[in-house]
Amino acid sequence: MNNTITQLIEDPLRQVEQCYAEALRSDVPLMQTIVDYCGQKRGKMLRPMLTLLSAGVEKTLHSRSTVLLATAMEMLHNASLFHDDVVDEDTTRRGQPSANSRWGNKAAVLCGDYHLAKAMQLIKDSGRDDAYTLVSQTVVSMSEGELMQLSLDKNSTRSTDTYLRIIGCKTASLMSTCCAIACPSMKEFGYNYGMAFQIKDDMTDGEAFPAGVEPSALLEKYKAAALQSLQALPASKYRDARKEMMRALS
Repeated sequence: MNNTITQLIEDPLRQVEQCYAEALRSDVPLMQTIVDYCGQKRGKMLRPMLTLLSAGVEKTLHSRSTVLLATAMEMLHNASLFHDDVVDEDTTRRGQPSANSRWGNKAAVLCGDYHLAKAMQLIKDSGRDDAYTLVSQTVVSMSEGELMQLSLDKNSTRSTDTYLRIIGCKTASLMSTCCAIACPSMKEFGYNYGMAFQIKDDMTDGEAFPAGVEPSALLEKYKAAALQSLQALPASKYRDARKEMMRALS
């Protein structure tokens, strides 16, 4: 991620990392072992960054509530990864053996549940009842997206509508919530950014797209929609940071 963006939210992002580690501490040795192991290979913290940048637009960047919500978004994302690896029977995650391949499916599912429960606790602690409702709806959407993908025969040809619906539920719904939970007017940006992000990721991974779909054209469509949604916002360094995020998808 662009250093300019990370520097913009450097202090609250550091607080998110600290909050994340503290919230996941467990007296159960196996749980703590898995948490520590997975923490060695952390992601880019993209989802909490979306929340923090949205909070910057609302001038709530440095509030304790924002830190709790941003932490919960990263925790929710990682909870989904534990479950996804079990469902997809993946054996690696971020360049190392996945939790399910090391400790088995049962332990991985329970660790995913633990992350999800801790995320919901953080949202409760934030005092934002509206956020609790929004995240609950997002978890439903993510689960439905995973089931839609699971229900498809591996040899069947996905329609464009089905592909877009699946990535909308699995990826874009969470990124939309990451933005909306701190700034409701950023919900549309989050959704379109999430769609563009997943399409770009699928292109990089060499995923098969539905027949007749030109991936680059589809990517540009959602990038344009995301940038268009920013026009309603007053000019600020936080709005410009989102434009930088869009350029990173080129």
